[in-house]
Amino acid sequence: MTQPHPRIYTYRVTFVDVPFFYYGVHKESKFGEAYTGSPVSNKWVWSFYEPQVQILEFFDDWETACDVEQRLIREFYNSDPNCLNRHCGGHFSLETCRANGKEQGMKNKQLGRGICGLSDEERKHHNSNAGRVSSKKNKYLQRQRGLEMVSNKEGLFSQSTDQLKLNGRKGGKKAAEINRKNGFFGGITKEERSKMNEGSKNPRAKRIKVGDRVFNCMKHAYEFYGVSKPTFKKRFQYEILS
Repeated sequence: MTQPHPRIYTYRVTFVDVPFFYYGVHKESKFGEAYTGSPVSNKWVWSFYEPQVQILEFFDDWETACDVEQRLIREFYNSDPNCLNRHCGGHFSLETCRANGKEQGMKNKQLGRGICGLSDEERKHHNSNAGRVSSKKNKYLQRQRGLEMVSNKEGLFSQSTDQLKLNGRKGGKKAAEINRKNGFFGGITKEERSKMNEGSKNPRAKRIKVGDRVFNCMKHAYEFYGVSKPTFKKRFQYEILS
């Protein structure tokens, strides 16, 4: 009587009295051999609790079985704290990466390797140079992207001059409407705003004319438009009245 051939299957391991679980794939060396998984990161769970193995599916080839195992793990990987799998399809879990990173960082600090071997002054110099290199690279990439958008007529560069002007007017009207409701003056009424121009505490202050509006002093003018004094002088055309 011929012996049955060894099997390839995916399995799920659970444990008595605890909610932990583990998915795996196994290729038997002989038919029906006892197998409860081969963990590395969480081997202690198998020592403390009684494992129970449930065979999920049999396969004819190893590659297909591994693909199914990855799909089983991926549903719980990095999301379910009870999942004991720390590796999936060539990728390590976040918990494993954090632990390895912390361990490697402590080793680097103890041995003085890499940036941990630099003095405070050397580290500052290194970070400063890295920042300058990164800034230059980002500016170069932004310029290249801008030139690409111009040549491909993307974004704003896809619009004609008339379209840009029209969109600018629409944006200006919308901004003005928002400022009237909730802007720099917190939504005050026209009457409250007009009181700001009734007089000035400084007798030497001169009246300011901006377009058709006349203000008792420059402060009233730049506060009315919600800008600083330097910005007002730079952006607005005004006339000082006697």
